[in-house]
Amino acid sequence: MYDVMSGSVLDMIKEDYPNSSPELLSKKILTVDKYPFFTYKVSLTMSGYGDSLRMTCKYYYTFYEDKVITITGMFTSANWNDSLESLFDASVCSLVFTDQYKK
Repeated sequence: MYDVMSGSVLDMIKEDYPNSSPELLSKKILTVDKYPFFTYKVSLTMSGYGDSLRMTCKYYYTFYEDKVITITGMFTSANWNDSLESLFDASVCSLVFTDQYKK
């Protein structure tokens, strides 16, 4: 399923941002409060107002009850670095799903 979602993620990006030329850079599973999040790092071109900018995006997806939760972190590719990616991961890992702790 994880590999199937990789193609779906790129298709969604192409639909939302036509002519963005998305490229899948990496993917992994991240556990957040006992829930698996599918994460994808994607490079794409954002265009507008006669200018274009290469962006690196980190997408996080999980299934929670009957919903899909999506979180996105985005920065210019020129300024992307490992510490920024770690900050995005840490922010997502701080989520708490309180329903699982009710008695």
